[in-house]
Amino acid sequence: MQKFLHRNDHVQNKDRRDSAAVIRLADEKLIEIPMLKYGVEKLQQVSELYGYDSLNLLSFMTLDVENIHSVVHHKDPLCTVLNYARNFGNAAKEGLKKATHRAAYYFTNPKSW
Repeated sequence: MQKFLHRNDHVQNKDRRDSAAVIRLADEKLIEIPMLKYGVEKLQQVSELYGYDSLNLLSFMTLDVENIHSVVHHKDPLCTVLNYARNFGNAAKEGLKKATHRAAYYFTNPKSW
């Protein structure tokens, strides 16, 4: 995992101040979340297969944030900072729900209706 993250060092405009903290945090979280680790390993395999230099992973994140930002402003063009933060989190969760093929079912006690 660290080898894969260190390969981002050649990307321009990358903030290098906290790269060690990001790698350490990523390693700790990947131990707890095996599905995320599997996804990163598959991404590493694909990037090695097609040549890592042709991929700019930071541009993908920028595209996601810009998309969420546009969704927030579409819902409420003149929102306060607090509402923007709330709507941004909700828009990120909604986008994740649309992108995944998982379903969650909640079974509640009939007495709570």
